[in-house]
Amino acid sequence: MAENETVNLLVVEDEPDLREVLGEQLQGADVEIAGANFKLVVTLAENGRDAIRLFQTRHFDALLTDLTMPEMSGLELLAALRGEGCHIPSIVLTGFGDKSKAAEALRLGCFAFLIKPCQTSHLKKIVRAALERGVAQRSLHRKVEDRINVFNSVSDIRKRQLRTVFRSILIDDGSHRTDVCQIPDRKKSAS
Repeated sequence: MAENETVNLLVVEDEPDLREVLGEQLQGADVEIAGANFKLVVTLAENGRDAIRLFQTRHFDALLTDLTMPEMSGLELLAALRGEGCHIPSIVLTGFGDKSKAAEALRLGCFAFLIKPCQTSHLKKIVRAALERGVAQRSLHRKVEDRINVFNSVSDIRKRQLRTVFRSILIDDGSHRTDVCQIPDRKKSAS
């Protein structure tokens, strides 16, 4: 990857003050991943529904979400993303250290489960690790697409099947299924 590319983090938090503080603490940070320098771009959402809408139009390398929010909880957000085949590195940040919620988040593929208040240095370390995984997933996604593009004469259905096969071969690291996440806009898909 080229120097000074960006990595994209979506922060989902319903408390406006905390959402702004998280954005300010993380936005624009220089992140070194695998010897390359990246600029961190943070996008803020106030609830899970807004996050789903953002995933329909943008790519994110990692997700930082609150657990308890109105409209859609962090667990419901993770379940919705997983239901769409999205396995983005996700960090759940909560004021409630409920072991059953942590277990559920981990079952849904959560990368880390953190209890508020969390030291900024620890949060940045976890975010960097999640972004590192997200960048690796993006790189693997590009490899899959490069292999698929070789088959220009193949139908779209066959290309989707090939994507699934290539991803299962290239992206499954044996311990945790990873994938690149961008939910297709259902309105655009229907046309």
